[in-house]
Parts: sequence; C-alpha cells; structure tokens
Amino acid sequence: MAKIGIHAITGIEYTFKKIPLCLAADFRPRWACYINRYQFDGLDWSLGLSIRYCY
Repeated sequence: MAKIGIHAITGIEYTFKKIPLCLAADFRPRWACYINRYQFDGLDWSLGLSIRYCY
C-alpha cells in the first residue's frame, strides 16, 4: 500500500532586542491519501512552539 500526500510548513519568529530570547511558532498542514485502497486519510495539522536562547 502506497501513501502520497502534500506537506507544508510555515512559521513566525520574534527575537527580543533587550534580552537574549527568541519565540517561534510553526504550523504544518498535511493532506494524504492511500493509493491502493483509494482511502482518503484527510487533512491533518501540527503546531510547534519554541523558546530559544539567542546570543
């Protein structure tokens, strides 16, 4: 069974000027389907948040 799909990623980041911290958010939508069974897996997404020390 084979699976094909389309994946994308987009994000935003903010770096503070007076303190060495970065805040970031990433959004990853996904669409996928199975080839052999003609089954639609659907639209799925994930979200990532991060805090980083920037020097």
